[in-house]
Amino acid sequence: METQLALLELYEYKVTDLTQGRQPLGGRRSLLELRDELRQADLDAALTRRFARVDRLFRDSKRRAPVEASLHTPEQQVEEVREPFTASHRVRQTESPEAAAWQELQQLVWFSRLQERVQALVLAARREAGHATLRVIYAVTETAERALRGVTEAFAVPLADDRLLSLDDREIAVQLGEALCHLLLTREGELAVLDALSLTRAQPFPPHADEALLAARIEAVEREPLSPAARDDLIRALRQQYPQTPGPRERPAVRLACARLEHVLEAELQGRPRLTEVPPGSVLYSDDPRTELTDPPQEQDELVIFLGGAGQETYWHDLHLRWQRVGQDWHLMLDKQLVLLRPSLTAAQRHLKVRLNQEILWLYHTGDYLLLRHTASPQQTLRQLAQQAHLTAQLLDPAQTYANLRLGRAVSRALRDMPVDPQEFWPASAAKYSGVDAAELLAFARQGAATLLTLAEQRRAGDVQELMNDLAPLLHVPQPHVLVLQRALEDVQVVTQTNAEVSAYPLVVPTGGHFKAVKLREQPLNLQCSGRVVTLSRDYKGDVAVLLPGGPSGEKAVLTDLLVVAVGDLSLVLVKWQGWVAAMTIPQLPARG
Repeated sequence: METQLALLELYEYKVTDLTQGRQPLGGRRSLLELRDELRQADLDAALTRRFARVDRLFRDSKRRAPVEASLHTPEQQVEEVREPFTASHRVRQTESPEAAAWQELQQLVWFSRLQERVQALVLAARREAGHATLRVIYAVTETAERALRGVTEAFAVPLADDRLLSLDDREIAVQLGEALCHLLLTREGELAVLDALSLTRAQPFPPHADEALLAARIEAVEREPLSPAARDDLIRALRQQYPQTPGPRERPAVRLACARLEHVLEAELQGRPRLTEVPPGSVLYSDDPRTELTDPPQEQDELVIFLGGAGQETYWHDLHLRWQRVGQDWHLMLDKQLVLLRPSLTAAQRHLKVRLNQEILWLYHTGDYLLLRHTASPQQTLRQLAQQAHLTAQLLDPAQTYANLRLGRAVSRALRDMPVDPQEFWPASAAKYSGVDAAELLAFARQGAATLLTLAEQRRAGDVQELMNDLAPLLHVPQPHVLVLQRALEDVQVVTQTNAEVSAYPLVVPTGGHFKAVKLREQPLNLQCSGRVVTLSRDYKGDVAVLLPGGPSGEKAVLTDLLVVAVGDLSLVLVKWQGWVAAMTIPQLPARG
């Protein structure tokens, strides 16, 4: 970082000398070599904007005296424009093909996220009055593309009432976002976009060549001895012969849209992957022993495969992956779904979105390398739901006349800075819970758990614990219940299991500590807890039925996304997200203690 800053400052000094008519230190060749070094460097967003401003001054001076003509052939100039900002040609020449592929795969992942962010921006901008953001994107993209073609004239922001534009059309808005993203895929394109955005913000409506002539004619008409109506008609006729001028509210709206676009681009460009080595043990079937991955990590959401390696299949997240080379392309089988990978496509086209049942899988490929990525982590989503379920189950514990539920409700009220009347939460107040339907009581406890978790996140953990300790004696809640409730507010752990690990035997559900998660398939899933077996299966409606032990045919409950049921002396806590099910049991506290 310090080296890049020093090089950039040196470049600024050399450009200043050049623009002021002095010979740069080391000559113009050293200036061009320094410029090439910075253009290939992995600059952060702040340094990139700073370099773009200085480089614009250099290009202005170059138009007056083309210093690069004798040093760069036309083929080299085209190469500079089209060179991806992913792996620079230096990396491709000195590093292994696997390192170059790794860099490009990371860039493709970043580029797809950039597309999602920009498309969300343009679709939301369709609802703006006057479409200022879309008009700015249109002008910035056009100015940047002109600069890459060597055209120096900036493109003015279209007026709000421009009849030639149809910015409220969804397809046109999407095309604008795609054009902007394609420019940002290359180093030269990124600099051109930042330069164009700076120009647009400084002067969104460049003066027209005939603007002074129009003003003179209008001034002459105003001096003529005409009636007000005739004068207005003549001025209107004169204006129709010249380009329209922006209204008084146009410039503030456009500059605000420029600032909004700059904020979005700054955040996304800041997240552009840096040039790094391939981490050890990160590529399945790699020819390099240092980077070879022996087994696909089931707990991770990304997997990189060398398709040309020793293997032709693997299992990952309960998916059977098989691949085969067909000419220059690859055929990839995801379970029973066939996907065609074509390395000859452009970088912007080498990513695919595949829907598998209720999950979405992103594929990114370059050459013989493939990266697979889940859009959402089952652990992360299940963990949030599991924490709520864990606290819900503790609030449903009937021990000590629902001591956990009484204490939880009192703490929630105190965290809202509302007065707490201890008698309102004494044991006698819990009598109303005894006759309530189980489903209704579950919904009530779940709502209380969600409220308590939200309020507790806004305070320090020590403050919440101190509040519980202070309220418990006033509500006649024993100390063990306080400790249980405090632990339930902490994060829970979710450990995923493969179907192969649980297909032959019942899945032993852990008691406390963590949830075990598994993807539910067509065949029933058996859970073992408290010495009994609980069976989960999909019914004819697609719902997950929970068959509880007891009685000739057993009791049945339906798992929507969260369920707490009693199994022996334990509470079985179940959560479901898409095709995943996670389970844990918690012991119920003694009725007296």
